[in-house]
Amino acid sequence: MGVNHGANDARGASIDAELPLSTEQSYASSRLQPYMPDFTASEIEAVRFYCDTTYHDSIIHFYTTNEYQRQAAIDGNLNGNNEDYWVTNNVLYSDHTARLPNATTYIFVGSHPNSVGFARSFLFITGGAHYAAGADSGNGAGTRFECDDFVNNDDYATTHQVWVSFADHVNVTAHSP
Repeated sequence: MGVNHGANDARGASIDAELPLSTEQSYASSRLQPYMPDFTASEIEAVRFYCDTTYHDSIIHFYTTNEYQRQAAIDGNLNGNNEDYWVTNNVLYSDHTARLPNATTYIFVGSHPNSVGFARSFLFITGGAHYAAGADSGNGAGTRFECDDFVNNDDYATTHQVWVSFADHVNVTAHSP
């Protein structure tokens, strides 16, 4: 996922558009399954999350090796999400200053027609801090862009990125259709 959201830009992330390949020019979210249909979670080493905002100085920047996040990167399915998946087996980068993911108290479970996987508000501190990249604010518009905050609007610029690291033994081109 790569979403560089400008302040007051009411667009939600383009869901299952092409894979975002630029860290600066994207506005899309996709799961790997449409591009690598036979890919498995064991072929992903880690999933890395990043976000920042003009609303404050906190940065979310960590990676996890949990199978749950590795599988969600493939199929976009958040069924079975659990707080423990976000507070265990993650490694914070040196520029990480946010409360999330380690203070996560609530998670989203399931699917939403306007969101796939990590393009929504899927982990948060109840009433205090969310990770939302174009999440539905109740009107179907996907106007919530939040990074360790709870502004519930699109008034501030944000950058949300999710990367996958492939395991060393994986031949990525062999999985492409």
